[in-house]
Amino acid sequence: MGARAGARRNVSQQEIDKWWEGVADYFGVQKKTLSPEQAKIDKPSWPVFASKTLIRSGANLIPFQPYDYQKAFVEQIEAHYGTVAVKSRQMGFTEMVASYFLWSCYQNPAYLAVIFSKTQDDTTNIARRVRMMASSHPDVELETENLRDLKLKDGGRLVFKPATPNAARGLESVAAILFDEAAFVPPIEEIYGSAMPSMEMLGDDARVIILSTPNGQSGFYWERVSESNGDIDVLRKCEEIRQGGSPIQHWTDQEGWCKFMAHWRAHPVYSNRENYLQDIAKKKRLPLAQVRQEYDLDFTVSTESLFNQDAVQAQAIGQWEKPQSGADYLVCVDPNFGGSDYFRAQVWKLSTDPMALVAEYAENQRSIEYSKTKVLGLIDAYRPVLCAVESNSGGVVIIEDLAKARPSLRLQGVLTTNTTKRVNTDRIAIALEQKEVIYPPDWAGVQEMPQFSALKREASSGHDDTITAWAAGWAALESAREIINSPMYRAQESTLEELFDELGVY
Repeated sequence: MGARAGARRNVSQQEIDKWWEGVADYFGVQKKTLSPEQAKIDKPSWPVFASKTLIRSGANLIPFQPYDYQKAFVEQIEAHYGTVAVKSRQMGFTEMVASYFLWSCYQNPAYLAVIFSKTQDDTTNIARRVRMMASSHPDVELETENLRDLKLKDGGRLVFKPATPNAARGLESVAAILFDEAAFVPPIEEIYGSAMPSMEMLGDDARVIILSTPNGQSGFYWERVSESNGDIDVLRKCEEIRQGGSPIQHWTDQEGWCKFMAHWRAHPVYSNRENYLQDIAKKKRLPLAQVRQEYDLDFTVSTESLFNQDAVQAQAIGQWEKPQSGADYLVCVDPNFGGSDYFRAQVWKLSTDPMALVAEYAENQRSIEYSKTKVLGLIDAYRPVLCAVESNSGGVVIIEDLAKARPSLRLQGVLTTNTTKRVNTDRIAIALEQKEVIYPPDWAGVQEMPQFSALKREASSGHDDTITAWAAGWAALESAREIINSPMYRAQESTLEELFDELGVY
């Protein structure tokens, strides 16, 4: 089987060398390694150095030609001991800072820089990109084969580490550190505190860079962004940029640190797309709240509801319905085993556009047996394609009991973790914003959605079981659609319809 179109792959040294053969005239140089004496004669500026390296752009390798906002950021790094950047996603900041570190290693054999990335995968990804930059430059030769510890021949050293509590231990005489996506690294304050002593020998010549997209108004990153700004209000500055102000803004705070803001409109490609944010939301299937946070410099999102309030009201146009012949239904169950929470089962009609909530059972302070009987009543009436049940805690027992009571029922357990809860609630927020669902105006979810926190993914007050039941169902939505589209299912449905017609019943 051939490689999947657009799939990532490692780039070999042979491919890089072949690329260089075709573009030597472009750079006006031949690929070679300079002797230390030759290298000292003419050290290029960072933009010139960067332009002689290759970076990945989509499925292609291209020379790294820094944009104006990237050059401006490097200028601020060089002018300040510390720099805190607030940026839109996909602006190339991590790769740009890594390129700057590589250039600094090329300039100075004693230079040591460290990049702390959010995860192991992020660490490996940026390390591979920097290795490709180094391998593609005509005057750079690597001395080591260690992916995460690059040592340049006659040059400095660049180390890549995941952001774990002990990651900064053992570092000595570090010239520069990048803390990447700092707002999303829980132990960032501990890592920062452990890393700072390693820079003491460099004094004011050391460089500290803290990068991130926004993630609410609390925590280490927000404190670094918002402190010591005098009469400059960070939230007001972000709003000014969103409303059409200059997409690049920076200032020196009262402690001598640079505060740097970069909005997607500073990017020469993105800025030409009239509906850039809407296109991102649609293409990547992201809730608008997440798009505002990650692309539009919005620090307020994580304190708000996950669900767009206008969309919540706009889609409350459905109605409760009795079972309809030929319709395809999905049942979603969020069990309750005590307390004030509700045992909730929803019936969603999938065979209409938009999909519609048409029936629901919801009671609390009832026995498990009573609630199971009510759920079985819904199942018997609507004959769902699939029944999705949240399987945490006693949910597994509910699945087993339903399977025994209705052996022909298709069941799917949905395990809820912090990660899957975020993914599954994002699914329903997207479905809401894309107008793919409707529900009755008197449904309890209309009141619960505004209280569902985008940050904590739980109700800020009251209940959220309408949302957790719905999310469990949408986790199984693709499975339900696969069943509906299968020839065997259609044949079974046709046979049942003929039988019911003969009997004169639904």
